This record gives sequence, C-alpha cells and structure tokens, in this order.
Amino acid sequence: MHTRAAVPWIPDGGTLSSCERKAPSGGNFAQGQPLVLATGYLPTSYDCDCGLVLDRPASYDCDCGLVLDHSVSYDCDCGLVLDHRPSYDCDCGLVLDRPASYDCDCGLVLDAANRLTRQRASTSLARQRLSQPIALERGWQAYFNPGGPAGLATLNAEAQRVLAAFESPLQPVQAIERLREMPPAAVGRAIDGLARIGLLRPVAAPARPSLRPSTLSAWLHVTEACNLSCPYCYVQKRPRAMGVEVGRQAVDRLIESAVGHSYRSLKLKYAGGEPTLSFPAVQAIHTHARRHAAEVDLALHGVLLTNGVAVSDAMLETLAEAELAMMVSLDGGASAHDRVRTRRNGRGTHAAVVDTVERAMARGLRPTVSITLTAVNLDGASEAVAFALERDLPFNLNFHRECPVGGHGPSPLVPDLGHLVEAVRGIFDLIQGYPAYPLPLTGILDRTRLDIPHEVACSAGRDYLAIGTMGQVSACQMLLEEPWANLADLDPLDMVRRHGESILAHVDAASGCHDCQWRAACAGGCPLLRETALHDSYCQAYQILLPELIRLEARRLITLRSARQPHTQ
Repeated sequence: MHTRAAVPWIPDGGTLSSCERKAPSGGNFAQGQPLVLATGYLPTSYDCDCGLVLDRPASYDCDCGLVLDHSVSYDCDCGLVLDHRPSYDCDCGLVLDRPASYDCDCGLVLDAANRLTRQRASTSLARQRLSQPIALERGWQAYFNPGGPAGLATLNAEAQRVLAAFESPLQPVQAIERLREMPPAAVGRAIDGLARIGLLRPVAAPARPSLRPSTLSAWLHVTEACNLSCPYCYVQKRPRAMGVEVGRQAVDRLIESAVGHSYRSLKLKYAGGEPTLSFPAVQAIHTHARRHAAEVDLALHGVLLTNGVAVSDAMLETLAEAELAMMVSLDGGASAHDRVRTRRNGRGTHAAVVDTVERAMARGLRPTVSITLTAVNLDGASEAVAFALERDLPFNLNFHRECPVGGHGPSPLVPDLGHLVEAVRGIFDLIQGYPAYPLPLTGILDRTRLDIPHEVACSAGRDYLAIGTMGQVSACQMLLEEPWANLADLDPLDMVRRHGESILAHVDAASGCHDCQWRAACAGGCPLLRETALHDSYCQAYQILLPELIRLEARRLITLRSARQPHTQ
C-alpha cells in the first residue's frame, strides 16, 4: 500500500498544478545511454470497452533500456484480465510481466532479442510518421503512437537522436555508423527497442497494422433486480433472473462461437442488476464454464461487476477460489458517493463498499474501482481515486452516459464541460502525489486507451455479446431491450455482427474524427452517442485531457526507471 509521498520533481514535496510542471530530479540518470520507456505492448484482444487481454509476454533484451509496463491489463468495465505484479530484471530497467523467472543469466531473453536484431539488420527502417511528440522536462519527450503496437512511449534525449536518424529510411548498421559518437551496442539496442514498440517501422510496413482480436467477451445479465436505486443506471429493474440452465446454455453457445470463430479465449462478465443477488447461479454457471472451456482448451477469464453492498465473506472466498476478478463501484468519498449510490430506502452505501474492498483484499483479490463522474459527485470523486491509489488498486473514471439514448433533453446528471475538466485535472494532480503507484494510467480516462491504438471504440457488434436473463442476445448491455438474436439461433455472433455493421461503426464513419490526432485513443467514442451534444462535449474533454494524461504516464515511467538506478542531479 502506498501513501501520498513527495513527488521527485516537486520541490519540498509540494502539490503540482496542471500548469506548474517541474522537471524530475532524475532527468539526467544513465547519461549517454538511450532509454526507451513504453506502456503496453502486443495487444491481442479488445474487450467491449477496450479492455486488453495479453495472451503471453514477449521476450526482451535485458540490456536495452526498454521498459514495457503491462503488469496489469485494464478492462474499462470489467476489472482485471491479468493480475500480476511486474518482475524487475537485474539492472536493465526492464519490466517483465510473466513468467517472473526470466533473468539476465538464462539466455532466453537475450537469445530472442538477438534473433530479432539479426532479422532487422538488413531491413530499412523509418520513423513512424503518425507518432506525435509531446515535450517533457530535462530533454525527455513522450510519444503518442497511433500506429502501435505500443501507443505511448517516452524517450530521453539520446533515444530521440537515434529516432531522428531514421527521418529517411536507413538500415540499422547505417544508423550506427552515423551515430558513431554513441556506443554502437547502445545504439543497436535502442533501434531494436524503437522497432519493437513501433516508433521505427520497416519501410514497406503499413502505418496502422491490423490486429485480430483473440478474445470473445460476453456480458451475462444474471438478474434484473438490484438492491440500490442509482439515478444514472440504465438497467430496467424487474424481479427477473437468469436460470442456471439458461446460463449454462449461454456458456455452451459462447464456447461454440469462440471455437468456431477461432478465438483463443473467452471472457465472461457476470452482471445485472446486482449479480450477488443471484450468486448461486453465478457460481454454478462459472463452474460449468471452467469445465467446458478446459475440455476444448479455451482460456477463460471471468469478472463479477458488483455494487459491493451485500458481498459476503463466503462470496469473496468463492471468487478467490474460482479465480474470478471483481469490479466494485465507488463514486467518491462518503458524502459524494452516498448522493448517487443509495439503498432503496435512501440510506448510503459508502461504508459497506469500502468494507467489501478491504475484505476482498484480505483474501488476495484485487478489485478494480469503477468511478462514475456526474454533476452530482464531481466535487468528491477524487476521494475514490485516492482510495484506489493508497491500495495500489486499478481504477477507471467513467463519464456519465444518458440512458436510454435519445431521451427527452439533457439529464441533470451530465457534468458541465468546464467543471468536468477541472475535476479530472484535480484528479491528475492528486495522482502526481503517488509516484510509487505501480499500474499504468493509460486506461483511466473514460473510454479512451492510450496504450492500445484502436479504430473501434469497443468490441460491441464484433467480438462481444450481451445475453439477457431469458437468453436474448444483444450487441451491448445498453441494447438489452433490443435483442438482435437468441441462443437458439444457428450463429448468434454472426447475426449480431451483420446487424451491427450499420450501427456500431468504425471511427472513420464518425463526423469530425477522420483527421483528429486522438482518434486512435478514443476511436470516436460510443457509436450509440455519436451526433449528440453529449458526445461532442466529451470529445472536447478528451482533446483537452489526453495530452495531460500522456505527460502524467510518461513521468510515471521516468519515475519507475529512476527509482531503480542511482542518478545525478
């Protein structure tokens, strides 16, 4: 657990305002050595809300100065896919996700990297033209790279010189010759690191390589009942639940679709309503899913989306034993949270949610904290962020959506753009006070992802299904009242895909998005809200806040690196 600490680039441990950014004291470490620090790598699957599933780690050169920080995989709606602490390897600054047993003496990492380097030795490389530099302090520079595979990278001055050498196509050996004042081995390793994260590309390679998703995700709406009455909830509340047999049938059809469409893994989100009200069904359905998935050699991930109010110790123990992740809604400190998340009798729920998270952590679970920003709780939302930061828990800031789409006028819950930006900037300043926070920040801002360049806002209508209590199949949980298929259909996924082609459109179909520099971070936002005033307001918020979030994550990477090596002022 990390408490608020003095930030290394703020004198006397003061606070950091949005317009008063100081240079890291560690800005001069490893002088003369090109350093490439990056967040995210080799995404293989997009979840409904841009969540990433990493099937396996890549092999990296222990000495290259490359830091790939994907120790956790965020799913904006559904908690963690992977829950691993990073493993630090010797002195190289490399962050390995798994297996943690990689080390500098085993030969495995070096051999793999050397093979990559040898393959590139005769390949002409050029700088990725889509990348957008953002200046930092002490000569560091952050890059947002819409072409991927790593969407965000941070380079010191020496690494920038290596990148600049490829303004025109060069073979690596030619670049090493041009940069003869730098150690050849260091230049070679920097070239290899820049090529792996996509800032250098083979001349013939596409600017935006396509990635085939490897995970099919599904929302299982196990109940339409709930024990709360949150004003922003889009679910119609009824005393209706998914029977165990319907749930098992849903799992069987999902596994059939996953295998038939060549996915390598399946992700199940147990939701509602409040899924703990039907927890025996959740337990039975997931037990069936684990058994069936194992029979066909399909990787399985599961997460429980809960309000955290009535989660018993027995439920938590079941989640831990079944390896089910957990996402809990917490919308601020006690005052702010209890304005929007109340029991049906009007009583607040903050204390119950905090207690649930603490008991979950005591059992080895690592809940994700989901924070919804509305006009009603903006003033206290930062307290929920502090709660997550102090416990090293992942979190996500969700902007309120009006549901159902196309209602009568704007909701009073929609935050004013100016107040929303001001509140999020305050949260960014708060984060600066937790320099030891170990998790990437690239996925915390609503439905944007800086580490995973993408051209569709979510997998709805492509690699995602929402299954209702009666077995009806929709493209998204927001469309549960408008099913496009049912479990008895020959291929529900194919039916949803065909229906969704005209509704859940690619970012190029969104007006105003084609030439936007941030289109690969938000992919045009929720397609159900496009052409609305709410969409336009949140688009403006993204454009203001994304550059600031890039700087925030870049500084986190620099701090991560400098904390591991002695440095000079």
